[in-house]
Amino acid sequence: IWQRLLTHLCIQTAERGNLRLFAGLPVDSEELQLFKNVGFAPYSQEDVFQLTPGLYGPAAKPSLALRPQRSSDGWGLQKLYGTSTPRAVQNIEGLAQGQWALPNRRWGEQGRRAGYVWEEGGDLLGALYIRTGKSGCWIRTLLHPDAVDEAEAFAQAALSIVSPKADLPIYFAIRQYEIGWRAVLTDLGFEPHTSQTLVVKPMTVKI
Repeated sequence: IWQRLLTHLCIQTAERGNLRLFAGLPVDSEELQLFKNVGFAPYSQEDVFQLTPGLYGPAAKPSLALRPQRSSDGWGLQKLYGTSTPRAVQNIEGLAQGQWALPNRRWGEQGRRAGYVWEEGGDLLGALYIRTGKSGCWIRTLLHPDAVDEAEAFAQAALSIVSPKADLPIYFAIRQYEIGWRAVLTDLGFEPHTSQTLVVKPMTVKI
C-alpha cells in the first residue's frame, strides 16, 4: 500500500511540473528500500547532532558577526554553495537559491524560518539556516572551505542566535562531505542523534 501511495505521489508531483522529488530516510531502513523500489537513488548522507537544553551557555559576544540574510544575497549564496558542495550533489540539487532562499511564510506552515550570513570584504564565507518550531531548533550551514578553521566560532555565533529558545533542543545537521564539524559539535556539547540517507527521484526522462 505504501509503495502504491508513493508511486501516486510521484505521478502527481511530476504532473505539477516539478523536476525532482527529495526525501531523507533512516539509514539501512525498510523505508529506504521502499523508496529505492519506486526509483529513488541515494546521493548523500546527513548526520544530525542534538544539544540538550541548558547544556550550553554561549559567550556574551561571539567572535563572528552574522547579519540577517537579504534578497540581494542570492548570487553570493550561489557562489558559496558552488564552492562548498561537491559537483555531483550540485547537479542533483540544482542552484543554491532554491535551497537557501527564504520565501514568504505560507498559510498553515508550522515553525519559523530565518537566514543569516557571514560576510567579509563583500564575499559570503558562511550561511546559516534556522528553523524553529514547537519541538526544537533545526540548523543547517554552508561554510567556505577556506574558513573551516572558523567552524567553532561560526557555530557559537549560531548558538547565540537560538539561545533565547534555550528550553528547546537544538539540532545541527551536517552532510558527510562537510569536514571538521563533528569534532566542533562534540566540543560544544552536541551528541549524535540520528543519521539519514538523502535520496532523489528525477521526474524527467530523455527524449
